[in-house]
Amino acid sequence: MTEYSKYSFSGINVKKEVAIKFRKFSRQISVSHTHALEAMLHFFERNDLSPDGDP
Repeated sequence: MTEYSKYSFSGINVKKEVAIKFRKFSRQISVSHTHALEAMLHFFERNDLSPDGDP
């Protein structure tokens, strides 16, 4: 946890069910929730995708 002590963190509010689902998914793809979220955002940006857009 000491490597994260140099960073400041911010909280976001999401429904409990969504948070539980995200934590499970995050553990499968990354070492931290931050890294998982960054990877997901990068994927959408790199591929010019929107979660609400049509395929």
